[in-house]
Amino acid sequence: MVLAGAVGIILPAALLGWVFVWPRFFPERCGEYTGCLGYLFAAWDPGPWVAVAAAWPLLYALRVRPAWIVAAIATPYLMAIWQYATAKDMWLFSLESLILVVFGGVIAYPSAVLTATTRMPWIWRALPAAFFAGLFVLGIVSSE
Repeated sequence: MVLAGAVGIILPAALLGWVFVWPRFFPERCGEYTGCLGYLFAAWDPGPWVAVAAAWPLLYALRVRPAWIVAAIATPYLMAIWQYATAKDMWLFSLESLILVVFGGVIAYPSAVLTATTRMPWIWRALPAAFFAGLFVLGIVSSE
């Protein structure tokens, strides 16, 4: 579970690292008024989905098994976190919501490992799924 949590840290760190390294290679593409902050907004929409796609090889490299099942289970968990954090578009103004979106993988990937573990009783495997389903519904209800 610790290594899966590390994936939840590595993926957003790589995305943010790309945002800060890219302008060094192409400084002429930075805007006059916003500077290079536009790269963060350009990476915001596809970034989480790139992170989801990169999760499986990273989980596999860190010897989290079964890596593809953990990555597949973590995807709806991440979507629930994102839905809750971005309800009512509060993420634009709330530091807590932004942190939850960026570091949601620290919660989602270890929870997915718990759900995918076959040696656990079914109730402990069902609890994370029920929690994230409730979180998703709460995000939908609060966004209306």
